[in-house]
Amino acid sequence: MFPTQVGMSPVQPVYMHYSQPFNVLGWPAVVVPWHTTDSAGYPQSIQIVAHPAKDAELLAFATEFAGSVKSRTE
Repeated sequence: MFPTQVGMSPVQPVYMHYSQPFNVLGWPAVVVPWHTTDSAGYPQSIQIVAHPAKDAELLAFATEFAGSVKSRTE
């Protein structure tokens, strides 16, 4: 999911531009892996964003979506 300690994973500034607008606006966002790779072998994911104060709904949807993706790829 994410590092549990500072310094375990290097910061990847190249990816920050995807989340910065939502962080500034206070909109909750989550990234869910697809469990597949593109033609170059890189993993793919989808970022899901919700309206402000809809964190619980976003997490519920992301959990269901992740389960659906996982069941299709196993």
